[in-house]
Amino acid sequence: MIEVRGFARRYGNLVVRIPDFTTRARVCLVKGANGSGKTTLFKALAGLTPHEGVASVCGRALYVDEHPRFPDAMTPRAYLDVLGNLGAAHPRRVAWLIDAFHMQENLDKPFSALSKGMRQKTHLIASLGEKWDAYLLDEPTSGLDEAAVAMLAKVIGERHETFVIATHRGDAFEGVCEGVLSL
Repeated sequence: MIEVRGFARRYGNLVVRIPDFTTRARVCLVKGANGSGKTTLFKALAGLTPHEGVASVCGRALYVDEHPRFPDAMTPRAYLDVLGNLGAAHPRRVAWLIDAFHMQENLDKPFSALSKGMRQKTHLIASLGEKWDAYLLDEPTSGLDEAAVAMLAKVIGERHETFVIATHRGDAFEGVCEGVLSL
């Protein structure tokens, strides 16, 4: 369940308000123009930013940022291995996602040599390789080609966790979307 009630986040003189919203949708899209409060809402749902009112999602939520940052000299394989060694990512789930997103040929290239799409795929593999009750995906299709976008929608459709997705590509999730919040 996702609940937003009386939400406000202050940035100096600017106040971001989100309309009251409650849904039991497993996959919910959050649509809105740039600056409408999507990222602010996601950070509040994940407990990463102070706010007024209620912003809650069932269970533990992972905020998946639109702009992943990786050490330039590190490779996706090394990055995913570190997460696996820390117990943050399940090795079999990560291996399946690597195959699903066709990342095998790019696992040993440094991040500095990878396109935005390849970095985004690595970020999604790392995030979806972890076990959370809810995933807050902030513009997850940014930089992805059509095949990767379709695979992401397929993965989300096959999972049982809650997904809240901020995207300008709502059409990509038509088959799995159960609710929409428009800001």
